[in-house]
Amino acid sequence: GINVTNNQSHSFIISGQLTGPLLAVVIGFEMVVAIFLNLFVILFTLCHPKTLKKSSTIFLTSLAVANLLVSCLFMPFTFITAAAGEWIIGKTKEEKEATCKFVGFMFSYTVGLSVHTLALISFD
Repeated sequence: GINVTNNQSHSFIISGQLTGPLLAVVIGFEMVVAIFLNLFVILFTLCHPKTLKKSSTIFLTSLAVANLLVSCLFMPFTFITAAAGEWIIGKTKEEKEATCKFVGFMFSYTVGLSVHTLALISFD
């Protein structure tokens, strides 16, 4: 399992040698690659309008849009949190807690959207 510690010295260690800043680099790389590849899929689909008549293309494009939303809207929060070692978005403790919960809810919603799109693709 994942063992996360966040003590007085603000160390952020996940399972052995993977520290917060290293995790931030990995997440940053994944975010850039995901944005690039999902934009490529969307642009490729839009440049070939004949393919939009196929239901599988519509589902795959929908999945690319959902993944692009995750990459653009939520991965930056994960990147910042991993780099800082804690949730830093918000001025007060209440604001930090509220933004963390909101981002978590919206992340779960978009991941659920991706999962449902994959389910629809499997039926097609």
